[in-house]
Amino acid sequence: MNYYQHHIGDFRAGTFTMGRLERWLYRDMMDMYYDTEKPLPLDHEMVFYTLGTTDEQERTAVERLLKFKFQKTTEGYVHERCDSEIRAFHDKAEKASAAGKASAASRTTKKPTDVEQGGNVGSTDVQRPSTNHKPLTNNHKNKTLSAQSPDAPRDTGEQGDDEDKERRKQRRSTPEDEACARWLFGRILANNPGHKPPSFEAWSEDVRLMRERDRRTHREICELFSWAQDDEFWKANVLSPSKLREKWDQLTIKRGTPQKGTKHGNFSAQDYRAGVSADGKF
Repeated sequence: MNYYQHHIGDFRAGTFTMGRLERWLYRDMMDMYYDTEKPLPLDHEMVFYTLGTTDEQERTAVERLLKFKFQKTTEGYVHERCDSEIRAFHDKAEKASAAGKASAASRTTKKPTDVEQGGNVGSTDVQRPSTNHKPLTNNHKNKTLSAQSPDAPRDTGEQGDDEDKERRKQRRSTPEDEACARWLFGRILANNPGHKPPSFEAWSEDVRLMRERDRRTHREICELFSWAQDDEFWKANVLSPSKLREKWDQLTIKRGTPQKGTKHGNFSAQDYRAGVSADGKF
């Protein structure tokens, strides 16, 4: 495919923990995925060569992205969001093609005559407009408009897209709330790589509640959750934003008395980058 929609808000929410180099390489890797419509090769050297990564820093960043943002399978490194966009692209192309063929067949099988239009056979007023003529639809406008074009009219029958838009309208959480929720999940993965991905919509709402009702900042939320994940007891008992909110006061008191073997100190930008989520989405 030579065209896909780039959702700026989703991309920023899924990459806010990355540095500029990782964000740039991540976009290149997705372009490579869309261009070939295939999973990225399991051979890292082939990925390096295709992306043009030459120095060690870039190669390390690519390997990190393959680990955290793609899922390794026998066919290669797959990306759920890319696969979804590719399927939607082909579905839309097939619907547009079917609609075009149906419209052409309809025009071929039915050509109104002067008698059907209510006129006299011998009438010379051949330019008189037909009262039975149906209004033009989008299918009549430009038959050369490709389904691959970004300007092609959307199929209003795509119920899934409408439902997705409606859910987005009803959501009160922000992209930053979702990014924070995804960071929290990335912190859990640091302790348990096989942890089941949660509902990020629900997690984002819990983050929003802490931010709006409890007056917590995203930084404070991440700091306290990070501390809990470093504590031998709390890392198994605080595994969601809702539980963090419920135990906030207890954790805050406990955090004030550092225990042996736990990390306690200022939360740095490096800590943020260490928690890049690995759910395979933005």
